[in-house]
Amino acid sequence: YYKSPFVDYNLQQDVDLSIDDDLMHYAQLHLPDKDEFLPIGRWEINWTGEIQTKKEGTKEVQFSVGYDFKGNLIELEQDSPELNNPPNFKESEAILEAKRYLHSFDIDTASVSLRNKIINKEDLTLEYDFLFTKPSSVSSDLIEDYHVTISGRNITSYRARTIIDRERFTFPESEHDFEVAGIITSLSIWFLTGIFLTVLFFKRLKHDLLEFKRGLWLGVVILVLMWLRVALEDWAEWQ
Repeated sequence: YYKSPFVDYNLQQDVDLSIDDDLMHYAQLHLPDKDEFLPIGRWEINWTGEIQTKKEGTKEVQFSVGYDFKGNLIELEQDSPELNNPPNFKESEAILEAKRYLHSFDIDTASVSLRNKIINKEDLTLEYDFLFTKPSSVSSDLIEDYHVTISGRNITSYRARTIIDRERFTFPESEHDFEVAGIITSLSIWFLTGIFLTVLFFKRLKHDLLEFKRGLWLGVVILVLMWLRVALEDWAEWQ
């Protein structure tokens, strides 16, 4: 951020943490060497705000970075303050620039292949969106993806990910069944606990009909909220 064009602006900062559940699950159960490192999570730091530009006046901008747990930069998203200003790279120049950028992170560019490219034009600015891939050195079940976006002559987006090659590896059905059984057990415990607390609550209020009716609605609302909370927490596991 301190090397970006936005360092002199007063932008708001947010910090978040995200975990790749699939990659963490794979690392726990199938990583050949326990000393090997996989980027199962990332710290995300995001700056947002408004700046003044000569051509567009007030403009909303964003600058964000992501780091793995070793401190390696694995994600970059930034707006270009002067995005509408040429010159542009030719396609061959843009590919070389993208590979040069990857090489700056000690990525072996000789082993990467260009898997996909998208070229867009906005006003006078060409945008190149490249996706490079290479086999992971950690396991043959994994692929390393490198996504680089160049707008004009500026790197505006970079993202490095390690993903599971679904053509080589899928999690056994027994593991999925075990996870589903655990979720069902958890839901059952919450349900029985909710019923017990609701019945106990009603018994204490039964002496007064008005309070009983109020308690009935309160108990129903609490039970529904408990179910919604558990369902939202475990929803991703059902996918």
